[in-house]
Formats: sequence, structure tokens, C-alpha cells
Amino acid sequence: MKIPLLVLKKSILVLLMACTFLSCTNNQHAFVTKDFANGNWNYANKVLLTANIADVSKSYNVCVTFRHSNQYLYSNIFVMFHIRAANQHLYKRVEYTLTHPDGEWTGNGSGDLFTDTFLLLKNYKFKKAGNYTFEIVQDMRDNPLVGMSDVNLFIEVNK
Repeated sequence: MKIPLLVLKKSILVLLMACTFLSCTNNQHAFVTKDFANGNWNYANKVLLTANIADVSKSYNVCVTFRHSNQYLYSNIFVMFHIRAANQHLYKRVEYTLTHPDGEWTGNGSGDLFTDTFLLLKNYKFKKAGNYTFEIVQDMRDNPLVGMSDVNLFIEVNK
């Protein structure tokens, strides 16, 4: 039986994504994926994740994964990152580099899609237990940002 090329490409892509996520964390606490229609990330397409942080004695890593195509025009990406809770608010603008100095994509590739995973917060200690909302918004000059397939946001518990 012959497997259609598109099905094979999608299967390989899913396998690569699973390997990427598993290599980043074995202690995922919360996870969300935001897909962008036609590979266009608009300012209004916020990536939102709500998580209950019950154990404040532990530290957490907050990570982001970008999947983009060759249509992405830039060597970097700027995002606005927010954490909101009743007792805490964190806001910062972050830049991530998506290419090597020679212009080659830094991420793992499958076909024309590339996956890059970065730490937003490392060993972060929450002040109080409760529900927290995490938000990422693209902060590039282009709206929409062409070539961005999806963004994943996840939280992992440090051992």
C-alpha cells in the first residue's frame, strides 16, 4: 500500500514535534497550542494559557515553541509576555533569534516548517498559590506576521 506524500509529511511533522516537546520536559504542568489561519499571526491572536499553581515551594520553567515556514521574513521574533494573577503581574518584551549568523534557520526542520523552543522564565517561583494566566502576543511591525504556523506555550515543574 502506498502512503500519500502529504500524509507522510504530516506524520513526520507530528513525530518531530512530539520529540521536541518530550526533550524539553518530562514534567509538564500545563500546555496550549495556538494555530494561525493561513500561517498569519495577527496582533489579536493572543496565545493564552491558564494554569493552577498549587505548590509554590517548587520552581517552574515557562517555555514557548514557535513553528514557522520559509515564508517567515525575519531572523528574529519579538513577543510581549504577560503573567496575570490576583496577586502578581509580570510583563516583558522578549526577542528570540531564529537564524544562525549565516541565515540558516536554528530550529529543527521538516519540509519547510521549522520548530524553535525557548525558555521565557527559568526556575520561576510563584509568590502565592492560585490561577495564573499566561499570554504571548507577537510584537513585530508586520500585522499579520506571515509564515508563523503556530505557537505552543507550556509550563514545566522543576524537580
